[in-house]
Amino acid sequence: MALDVLFYAEKDPYKDSLLSEVFKRNKNLIAANQLLLRGPEGDTIATAGDYIKTSSNYAYVNLFTDSLSSVRYYEPFEKDYQKKLYKSFSSAIIQAYDTTAYKKLRKKGNSKTLINYSRSLIQYQLVEWEDLMMDNIDSSVLSDKIVLFGYISNNKDDISDKFFTP
Repeated sequence: MALDVLFYAEKDPYKDSLLSEVFKRNKNLIAANQLLLRGPEGDTIATAGDYIKTSSNYAYVNLFTDSLSSVRYYEPFEKDYQKKLYKSFSSAIIQAYDTTAYKKLRKKGNSKTLINYSRSLIQYQLVEWEDLMMDNIDSSVLSDKIVLFGYISNNKDDISDKFFTP
């Protein structure tokens, strides 16, 4: 499971505590954070969007490109000046799902990697949150699959988390 949502600050103490407990109990959850590259060399790294700190696994979701470029490449890993490794969201998902593929990706290091766009939204099974919570989904549909939780909008004016892609 991977949750592509950033939590920047406290919202509601009670709800935050429930979410924190869910993060803690689900050891296979990959939670999102954002890397903030600082320092003269850009090699001092801080994180944001990870207000809830109880997940076993965080991975960064930001793409390092200017806002006007088409996104064709991404960095699967980042390292800071102390050589601490930070995994991108997709790299963490690959590691959880296919360790052989992850080892191949690790051998490439943190060099830019081409994104092979080959699918569209209609080729994925979308499950509404309410259906999932109300147990209206056959669990076998999700078994042994990569399950991504996130926000999807077909509104062309909602560009808060959208990038130009081929």
